[in-house]
Amino acid sequence: DDFTNLLLAEALLELSLRENVAKLKFSIPLTESKEPKLHQAKNYLTGILNRGKLPPHCMTEALLILGKLHYCEGSYRDAISMYARSGFEHLSLDDEPLYKMRLFAEAFVIKDVACDGSRSMESDAFYEYL
Repeated sequence: DDFTNLLLAEALLELSLRENVAKLKFSIPLTESKEPKLHQAKNYLTGILNRGKLPPHCMTEALLILGKLHYCEGSYRDAISMYARSGFEHLSLDDEPLYKMRLFAEAFVIKDVACDGSRSMESDAFYEYL
């Protein structure tokens, strides 16, 4: 069931992040090929999004979690794309559970950092071209 897969995907991502704190501390992107939990989480999330059977609020959560996963892989543009697709910035958090507030707070921070990282990568590529 897709809701179960959503919960599993988030748990697998969090476990993978916890296991790789040292890499993340030094901004070393995680790779799907070397991190089976990350790979499995990504498969769950893309499957959920491809099927589109969950209610809209759960689809938003799937997009936010996938955005976080892309960010951890160093795929800043993909992360930004997931956040834009989710439309989370325009949603209200009134009477929402604490976990959803945490998810949105993470998304705001990651989106901002990913935008900075994406701009930095673009300027690096520009200077390499010169």
